[in-house]
Amino acid sequence: GAIAHQVWAQALWRLGDRDGAARVVADCVARSPLNVGCRWIAMWFASNLGDCAEADRLAREMAAIDQDSVMAWDSRSSAAAALGASEEAIAEIAATGRSHLPEAQRPSHALLDALDSAWRTGDLATFLRVADQAVRSPPPDGWDFRSQSSLEIGRIRALWQTGDRAGSARAAEAFLERLPALPVAERTQDDPTPDLLASALDGGRIDAVSFRARRDAWVGAQRGRVDDEAWTHDRLATWARAYDVPGEPTRAQADEAFAALHDLGGDPGESSQVGVQSGPLGGDATEAIGALLLGARQLDEAEKVLAAATRACTRRPQVRARELLARTYEEKGDVARACQAYGEVLRTWPKPVPRSVTVEEARARMKKLGCAP
Repeated sequence: GAIAHQVWAQALWRLGDRDGAARVVADCVARSPLNVGCRWIAMWFASNLGDCAEADRLAREMAAIDQDSVMAWDSRSSAAAALGASEEAIAEIAATGRSHLPEAQRPSHALLDALDSAWRTGDLATFLRVADQAVRSPPPDGWDFRSQSSLEIGRIRALWQTGDRAGSARAAEAFLERLPALPVAERTQDDPTPDLLASALDGGRIDAVSFRARRDAWVGAQRGRVDDEAWTHDRLATWARAYDVPGEPTRAQADEAFAALHDLGGDPGESSQVGVQSGPLGGDATEAIGALLLGARQLDEAEKVLAAATRACTRRPQVRARELLARTYEEKGDVARACQAYGEVLRTWPKPVPRSVTVEEARARMKKLGCAP
């Protein structure tokens, strides 16, 4: 059936067989032309390959097939955002999608759409205000584990972006304390524990000894849940997220990470190969792999992975990945491309409110390189 085709296609993609995955998706659409899920997988592939026009076409087909599908309207707004549509146009798509939801669900979805819009425009003050409101005003059945984690991680990263590392760390520590009370059955590899630990360490809420002990325990627990045959991709997702840090990893941090990867049975080449397939791991894990490769000064591999992270068609621009890609070009001595990539960071968030650490760093590096305004 359609679901079997979707799982099969994703498995082939994870194994690096893009042609095989495409054939399975095409067969899925042919066998179930009115199934939104078949086109969603095709759109997912197109989005992760950076073919945003194709993603938009497929998203429109999805919405035409089933106007009540949340997935279809979310896909349409993601594609529109990636193609540079105006905030007014994206808001109209999102509002149309919400109108097909049960009335009780509309307010919570409106908050999530407002968060996406605030991040796209660099309005971090609004992002933080809306995130706080979303936490205080959950949907009738409450936020599921993934949504709640996304909200909290978003707040933590926004605080860090504004330069409030202490506030970011406090928020991370507070959510760490609440995690055990959240529904265990809903947890997946999206568990935010490593992100929270890294933020708490960065802002001085936990010490390095406690950080390493708790991180290593998390990695061990994750490994115990993964079947050996599927361990390659899941290992890399686990490893990258566990060893990523806010900002850019130092050489010492990256070397520690790659020593740990070796202990897990992986290698840097494997991390690069999987990293460029941004879909299987998700944007955060791909960005983390790129950051660690940059920290280790494996610049050619870092460029491949970070370029893949910046290509994906998403509702929230990968600002950090774009800045890390620019740093990679700078490290390689490619001033022209570094200037272009730093400029892209500034074009993404031309006037962040109240401030953005990433944008300020990009602006300072452009000045140092003598980039044309």
